[in-house]
Amino acid sequence: MANSNRDDMSEGSAFYDNIEHVFTKICADDPEPAVVTESPLVPVEPVSPPPLEPIPETSLTAHAAEPPMDIVQSLLRFKWTLVTTFMLVSATLIWLIWTKTTLKYQARGEIRIRPVIPRLVFNIDENGAIPFYDSFVRTQVSVIRSLGILKPVLERPDIRKTLWYQNPDSSLIQKIRADTISPFERLREGLVVTPRRGTEVVDLDFTCPFPEDAKVIVNAILDQYLAEVGDRAHADKDDLDSKRIARFEALQNEIQLHDSRISELLKSMGTDDAQALVADRRANSDRKKARLDELRQQQKHLQWTLDRQTRPVPDGVTQEGGGGAINPPTAMETQPRYYEDAAWVRLDGIVMTLRHDLDTTSYGPRHHALATLRNDLAFQEVAKLRREEQLDAQWRDRTSSVDAAPWAGGAGGDGGAVAAGDADIRPLSPRDQIALLRYEEDNLAVVYAKEKEEFAKLLETVQLLNKETAALAHTRDLWNAVRQRIDQKNMERDVPGTIEILMRAITPSEPHQDRRIAFSCLSLILGLGLGGSAALIRAQKNQTIYTPKDLPAAMRELFLGRVPLIRSKKLLGQALWQEIEKKQSLMVEPIRVMRTILLSRLSRHGQSAVLVSSAMPGTGKSSFTALLGKSLAEGGKRVLLIDTDVHGKALSRRFKLVDRAGFIESVRDGEIDRELIVETETIGLSILPAGKPEKGKMALEQIANGALQRCLDQLSSQSDFNLILLDCPAILMIANTIIMASQVDGTIMVERERLSHRGRVAKALARLASAGGRLLGTVFVGSYKNEDSGCGSGYEYGSSAQAST
Repeated sequence: MANSNRDDMSEGSAFYDNIEHVFTKICADDPEPAVVTESPLVPVEPVSPPPLEPIPETSLTAHAAEPPMDIVQSLLRFKWTLVTTFMLVSATLIWLIWTKTTLKYQARGEIRIRPVIPRLVFNIDENGAIPFYDSFVRTQVSVIRSLGILKPVLERPDIRKTLWYQNPDSSLIQKIRADTISPFERLREGLVVTPRRGTEVVDLDFTCPFPEDAKVIVNAILDQYLAEVGDRAHADKDDLDSKRIARFEALQNEIQLHDSRISELLKSMGTDDAQALVADRRANSDRKKARLDELRQQQKHLQWTLDRQTRPVPDGVTQEGGGGAINPPTAMETQPRYYEDAAWVRLDGIVMTLRHDLDTTSYGPRHHALATLRNDLAFQEVAKLRREEQLDAQWRDRTSSVDAAPWAGGAGGDGGAVAAGDADIRPLSPRDQIALLRYEEDNLAVVYAKEKEEFAKLLETVQLLNKETAALAHTRDLWNAVRQRIDQKNMERDVPGTIEILMRAITPSEPHQDRRIAFSCLSLILGLGLGGSAALIRAQKNQTIYTPKDLPAAMRELFLGRVPLIRSKKLLGQALWQEIEKKQSLMVEPIRVMRTILLSRLSRHGQSAVLVSSAMPGTGKSSFTALLGKSLAEGGKRVLLIDTDVHGKALSRRFKLVDRAGFIESVRDGEIDRELIVETETIGLSILPAGKPEKGKMALEQIANGALQRCLDQLSSQSDFNLILLDCPAILMIANTIIMASQVDGTIMVERERLSHRGRVAKALARLASAGGRLLGTVFVGSYKNEDSGCGSGYEYGSSAQAST
């Protein structure tokens, strides 16, 4: 056996490298990890650890993600914590809800706001559809909740007499802080104004602890709001009406002022038809201008004639005396063109301008300015024709005067002389005519300039008259519009309003939103939740093992099986072991299954040594060792049971070998005497008792120096035992257990429900791994009442920890 252990030295060293981190993590779960204290050891030859199976780093953790059923089972283990918490929390909350809750009552009134203002006759701004109706309704909601409505309500005597006003309701926090809320704030807090969707109705709700007071307050708010709306509407109407009347009177005064100014202007002009006066004055001025132009043209013509007379006489023409004579006009001389006359050119330009203005004017056919243009055009065309007639007459007169004039020269001496009697009827000379024309021109020019100045003043007066006339027309239009508006408003004044009370409030008979039942249900749910939380917290913090699922992961992976728990009582005159023996048939099948699994894990030839221990005492490991040994012997194996628990000696006590020599003497001598091994009643099953007590612990100290290993090697070479089972003390109680675990082929840990502790088991497993021990399997001693399936019942291995071990 020692040779095989040394052959597996390399495999064991790898386990030591891995177990260092595992042990550190396991010890972190226990704030005060147990420290194994060993006695000074005698130096001996190092012993190689047995082959180890790799353990995952997370194998020693206490819990993985638990299924829902496991969580429920964990909660049910602390059901009284859940029930107690649930009852305390729920009962307290329900009592507070039903005794301290203040019931409140809600009274409701309804207001109707029409979206259309009715009319009698006229469509005015104040009637018809209300623009932005939704905004108008929301504004009315704010008006109802405003200080202008609520303050007068609070000042009413009937409101001040209500219990709501005299006994203000305050919350617990307000009572603690000694805060006081004003009646206005309380009224605004309890008042809810909501437009009803899709209708013309606005709901006005008020909630308070007193039903009658709620009705009185709602009706007071309705009355105050309707009165306020009516007063405001009348005030607005009166204000607008006064402004319209003032505007009407102002326009009337303006009309009178414009009338007086127009009368004065017409009186200053001396006519009622200003346009006709302007046309007459313009025509008169044009005639004088035309006459001036005609006089100037005649002067030019006479000057031309005078120039011809003073011109030298050509050949064949004689000239006598001082008067001289000129040749008559030749046949080649023609009448001058009209455009050579300045007056005609001016008139022609005026006619063309008026025609152009008439063709391009934007005036309508009935506009007075269009008639003025047409009259001016007709006048100028007549003036132009008269000028043409004057030019034609002048040409004819000139031609006839030239033809009748005496021409000097001729064939006879007397032919050119004029009779003396004809001297008084001769026409004026050109110079005289020119002088006469110039005299007339000067006089006419003075008159023309004066009339022109007067005409300019007349035009200014006419322009001012036109301005006053236009202002009068505009003022009359405004005056008519204001007068029509006043008449329409007077007609529509008695139309009913758009806001009315649809329903007044009545006294509520039922509390508003009585949530005591709902809050009670919530209290029950809260109590259940807090109870479950308390139970879950206890379950999470509780390290007690109840089922195999509570074992560390490494132990669950190497789980051998469950030993059923049998509840038995010790009968008078009989040992508890005898009572258990009677019910031994219930455990035959579970032990047989574990025997099969163990043999499969010890699948090697030769002798095998297995250590049976636990984390803490009292788990029933000694009873399990005896049962397993018996089952192996019945299966044809040669089994040796060694009781190494020199303090408890539970295995020796079961076989009544307490006072016989055995294990202590063997390790002290370094070998096992065949006479110390006792055969039991079961064929193939032998036992080495614990031995007699000794003073000091020298024999146990030899275990650390290899005494146990030498004994096992002796048994391997000198005996025919197939399997050696060592019943050892708890790992966390005695240091020798982990020392022996490193010298055997494997260790079986036995843990018991409600007795084993998860943290201690993990710590024991870490110590086993750190010492080089190999975990062959885990046995759980417990009942099946919380499991889905299983076989058999269970049993107890003793009434106390001392008896069980």
